[in-house]
Amino acid sequence: MNQADHFLSDVDLAKRYKINRATVWRWLNQKPDFPRPVALSDRVRRWRQSEIIKWEQEREKQSAVA
Repeated sequence: MNQADHFLSDVDLAKRYKINRATVWRWLNQKPDFPRPVALSDRVRRWRQSEIIKWEQEREKQSAVA
């Protein structure tokens, strides 16, 4: 993990991709390459921003090749 890494909520991701929060959780179940959230407590899950950026970069590479 990057020392200055930030954590993103499902709300943050929904805003980032202009989707519904439920879609974030659907991606988690349907896209095996989608980053897994970190459990910060029993009911709090957050995504590392660095992992989200890496995932986006991989998707960009794949679309450039296709």
